[in-house]
Amino acid sequence: MRVTHNMLANSVSQNIQRNLRALERRSNQLSMGKMFDRPSQDPVGTYRSMRITSTGLARNEQFSRNIGEGKTWLNSTESALADSIDAVQRLRELAVYASNDTFSTEDRKAVAPEVEQLLDHLISLGNTDVAGLYIFGGHKTQDPPYRVAGANGELLNDWYNQESGLTADNIELDNLLTGDYAVSTEAEKDPGVLDEAARAYLMDEYIQGARDGFFGGYNAASLTVGDVNEDNAVRFTAREEGAYGNNIEVVYETNDNGDIAIDVDRENGAYRITVTMDENEDFTAKQVADAVNGHEEASALVQASVNLEGNGGGSGDVDPDIFEDPDDPDETIPISLSGGAGGIGEVYSSDEGGNLEDDSPWNGTVALEVQEAKKFGQFSSDIQDKIINHPNIDEDSIEDVDEQDLIVRLSAGYQLYDLDGKNYSGTYGNQSGEDIYINMTKLKEDDQSITFKAREDDWVTMKVPPNANITYEREEVKVGDKAVFQLKPELNENDPDFDRFTLHQDYGRPDEQGRPTMGDALNWHFNADEDFFDEKTRTLKFHDIDQATGQFITSSISPTFEEEFQTADAARYYDPQDLEKHGVPDDEFDEHPAAIFSFVAPGDPYYMGDDGERLIEISPDQKVPANITGIEAFGETELFQTVRDMHQALVHDEQFTLSNEVIDQLDNHLDGLLRSRSDIGARMERMEVTEERLHSERIYLREHLSKVEDVDMADAITEFMMQENAYQAALATGARMVYPSLIDFLR
Repeated sequence: MRVTHNMLANSVSQNIQRNLRALERRSNQLSMGKMFDRPSQDPVGTYRSMRITSTGLARNEQFSRNIGEGKTWLNSTESALADSIDAVQRLRELAVYASNDTFSTEDRKAVAPEVEQLLDHLISLGNTDVAGLYIFGGHKTQDPPYRVAGANGELLNDWYNQESGLTADNIELDNLLTGDYAVSTEAEKDPGVLDEAARAYLMDEYIQGARDGFFGGYNAASLTVGDVNEDNAVRFTAREEGAYGNNIEVVYETNDNGDIAIDVDRENGAYRITVTMDENEDFTAKQVADAVNGHEEASALVQASVNLEGNGGGSGDVDPDIFEDPDDPDETIPISLSGGAGGIGEVYSSDEGGNLEDDSPWNGTVALEVQEAKKFGQFSSDIQDKIINHPNIDEDSIEDVDEQDLIVRLSAGYQLYDLDGKNYSGTYGNQSGEDIYINMTKLKEDDQSITFKAREDDWVTMKVPPNANITYEREEVKVGDKAVFQLKPELNENDPDFDRFTLHQDYGRPDEQGRPTMGDALNWHFNADEDFFDEKTRTLKFHDIDQATGQFITSSISPTFEEEFQTADAARYYDPQDLEKHGVPDDEFDEHPAAIFSFVAPGDPYYMGDDGERLIEISPDQKVPANITGIEAFGETELFQTVRDMHQALVHDEQFTLSNEVIDQLDNHLDGLLRSRSDIGARMERMEVTEERLHSERIYLREHLSKVEDVDMADAITEFMMQENAYQAALATGARMVYPSLIDFLR
């Protein structure tokens, strides 16, 4: 093959260009310190670099930033919790000091201002923020989670049933205690066949010291009853701890099995105890009581005992033939209440001497307070004569009064309504000549009564039947013991139809199975033909007890009905999603709410956050909460309410509340704060361990990325010099090869 000078020149030029490109690449690597600056230079290296950078390093650095933010939140939370713990420990010290017998009333009042300041401090800690985000609000971080109700209180989470006639957003409330409430309505209800007059049901009590109730336990004996056979009755008393109220029914059935069978079921929110006896046998009252008490479920609801008045203390028979219709499965077994409802029996209109007049059933509440309690022999002779001749004490017990009998003088406050809706309110027993005496010792044996004047020439008598289950020991009654009773009319078939308005207190309170209930029902009944609720707004007043201070309060609810008063329609029953909490299943209750709301009393703190967790992702598939909600740290508002109760107890000199309630509650809150702080510490430790691991991983990833991208400068310089020498050699060689010219060939 012929080689020309042109071919040599082209070959030299190509080699020089190749050497120049290699020299340029090495020069760029040395100037940038990178192996490549375009994917085309190293596609494999580019792929490996992108994986390390985006999948490894970028994620690692984001996790590290997340941890940094989370640690900031946790550090702020830990600091707030530490300050809260210090404040609660100081409050506990003050509570211990103030509960000491050496402290006087004035000493306790002197402690109250510091407690008030500590409460404000705790609320401010609950509103701690980081860069404008509130750390105890859950997901609601933009606004302070804790607020204090104003002078008129705060109505929260309100919902209204459009089918009740109740005007939305127009219920006026006055002096209610903080809590959850509901309203239910029932229009033109046929009263059916019920006992006349009214019956009193224990609503609330305040007892000086760790003792049982004023006239028996809370919610005692509020049972459905049939005809009472005085000779052969069995008494059923609702368990105090059961909180079943009037949702217990006892019914009778017959069989021919020769025994007694007990069954318990639940229907429409009420418990039914069925006692089945052989219709061909006679059973003693004691056998029936033993059968009920021996049944696990039934005995958890009630305590059965024999009627102390019947056949030598219950030796008589319970004969199925005493029933009008032994085959009727709904026939009610003869029972007597354990002292009526909470110890009070029927309530009548009477004269000043306690003699019953025409029945006039009452609605409303009666608040009783012990004004004096001592043995009969400790009274002066004048007072003894007054006690003996007092209409409240049964005549049969006067002859038997003993020097050691415990005599209690009561006062009564009342907010009563007749069936036409007229209100009668006032007090009795606090002025000269207004005396209500009860012989507590003889009350276990004889009927007595509580009689007070409610209106001009009209008195009210509350019959107190013999009660073997009165829980007082003689020496335990103390001045200041209180009880509030609800009067519920028990209408007969001759009464006209009535309208019922019910306020459900503590709505949503769980029963022993954890199911939400309608709470404690406060009922008012009015003749439907009087159209009591057809006027725009009507006010209903009632008594309650502030447990922190032991003081009676008079509360009121003033509903407005724009349309005709109606029964709250079950078909329009609310969706539980309408409220953030307290949804009572529709199929559990016959009563359907007309309104549901939460109320915060003036000056009480309330929580506007939620229970949401602020999750921080610290590694793939690992998220750690960076916050503690106010619900976890402070029991929502329970800690603040305890401190507020402590302040009120100090102001009102309630030593027992301080020593037996406040200190225990502060201990519980202190334990909760310590658990929360421990939880924060555990999360912080987890984040720090993860942060150290991420740091080590980041070093490894950067080393690996450097091996892929970075130039080894020593090798690069050596190669650059070698490439430069090669380039110079190529130039020299080319110069020699292409040196001859045309002139040379012309010589």
